[in-house]
Amino acid sequence: MAETLSKEDVFLMMKSYENNVKYNTQLYDRQEVLVQEQGKVIDNLKDITLEQQKVNTHLETLIKTIKEHNILCNTSATDLGKSIVDSRINNVKEHSKLRYHLVAISGGLLVVIIALITAFEKLWSKSDIIDAVAKFIGAS
Repeated sequence: MAETLSKEDVFLMMKSYENNVKYNTQLYDRQEVLVQEQGKVIDNLKDITLEQQKVNTHLETLIKTIKEHNILCNTSATDLGKSIVDSRINNVKEHSKLRYHLVAISGGLLVVIIALITAFEKLWSKSDIIDAVAKFIGAS
């Protein structure tokens, strides 16, 4: 029971091989185009990666600059706060000195006024003697 292939069967088998070869050739061509397109995508990704690297470098520089600026601002704010406190303390000290001077001047003026009042009171009490001397001299 050996089967023999007819001419048509062999023709169909060869036609099938021919179609498989055409199909594989088309697949190969499409795979080649796909590989070329993937190469372009990889090149574009490389370019994007380089640009991202540049952006990262700029961001690192920016962050470093911001940190340095914040440190400088914090230092300046601290120094300014200390300066304000020192200035207020100095103002209070100067105010206290001025107050003591004013109290001393007031005390001095009070002593002078008391002395003048005492002198006028003594003059007043001696005024009848002065009137008597003036009468005696004939000045009045």
